[in-house]
Amino acid sequence: GSVRAFYRGLAVVPAFAPLAYGCYFTSYEFTSRRTDSELLAGLGAEAAANPVYIPYDVVKQRLMVGAEDNSVGGAVRGMLKRDGLRGMYRGTLLTFATYGPFSALYFWFYAKFTDVAGSHPLACGAAAGACAGAATQPADWLKTRVQVASATRLSLRGVVADALRREGAGAV
Repeated sequence: GSVRAFYRGLAVVPAFAPLAYGCYFTSYEFTSRRTDSELLAGLGAEAAANPVYIPYDVVKQRLMVGAEDNSVGGAVRGMLKRDGLRGMYRGTLLTFATYGPFSALYFWFYAKFTDVAGSHPLACGAAAGACAGAATQPADWLKTRVQVASATRLSLRGVVADALRREGAGAV
């Protein structure tokens, strides 16, 4: 039914998320203990997690938009058969260009907000996420479009041109 559509791609989470986020937080903790830079720690966390996170994100998004078989195994097999391993890493540079700066900014803003407001993790985390998300939204928009457009094989410029043609200037 219609409510079920909101949960397309959820089955990908237990298949990929534990390893992806394990790499992320291990790298964050390792880097943050060896440097005073929250920016470097956030960027390092993304660099460590991206080899696992990117296929997770691509499979999840393609399931979400109904572009693949409704099972994780079927989606992965279909993508590998059609696009090879390269298809699992579609949008790698855009993913890092989105989430690398997001994580770097998120942890930096979080540190700054807690310096000013004290120990209020919910408020500081929400504000940091809002600021980092606003700063990286254009890259996230483009990354998502590229990742779900594998069937069309459009270039970056082609993805933007297609969005403008179909949806107008409000698409970007």
